[in-house]
Amino acid sequence: MQNYIDIHSHNLEFQDNVTSIKNIIANQPFNIEQNHCYSIGLHPWYLNFDSKESDLENLSKVCRLHEIKAIGEIGLDRLCETNFELQIEMFERQLLLAEQINKPVIIHCVRAFSEIISIKKRLKPKVPMIIHGFNQNKQVLSELLRHQFYISIGSTVMDINSNAFYLLDKIPKEQLFFETDDSKNHVSKIYEIAALRLKVPEYELIGQINFNFDTVFN
Repeated sequence: MQNYIDIHSHNLEFQDNVTSIKNIIANQPFNIEQNHCYSIGLHPWYLNFDSKESDLENLSKVCRLHEIKAIGEIGLDRLCETNFELQIEMFERQLLLAEQINKPVIIHCVRAFSEIISIKKRLKPKVPMIIHGFNQNKQVLSELLRHQFYISIGSTVMDINSNAFYLLDKIPKEQLFFETDDSKNHVSKIYEIAALRLKVPEYELIGQINFNFDTVFN
């Protein structure tokens, strides 16, 4: 039986038949269990100018552990109080770290997609970059796909009036992931709704996302 892939979750409980990437905020307390999968990064909400060097140093050590499968979530957020220039600096430095250790990146982005795309064009990282929790308009999606980002869809797909639901069939299946993020929904429910929206058998969708996972993370 194939596992469901949950590419980004804040739920630290582990579930049968689900391969879940648990999110760790690098400058907050955390615990890593062997034989489980995690992403770790300095989230734009919690950046601190005074501790940025020590935070990056600690991240650089931990992110090399086998259990750490990705750097993230990292990114840019125009709605949070963190200085935007600091956000850009730390996003770029973490992206370069991901490139150094050859692990994919999970991206948090709020109203800063043009900056994220610009940074990718300038730094030219080879590691896969995944936009998590996508629920934007068609124009943003088109630009992200044109620049070879992966797109992760969360529980917003369960709302038939959402952009995530409406645009799901515009995302190439080989660039698609699903996630629970901070919702209480089981990831299987997201797959169920997505399969209905895409008019494909659920097992086929599970197989495609497993293939994408193996491509990006292995």
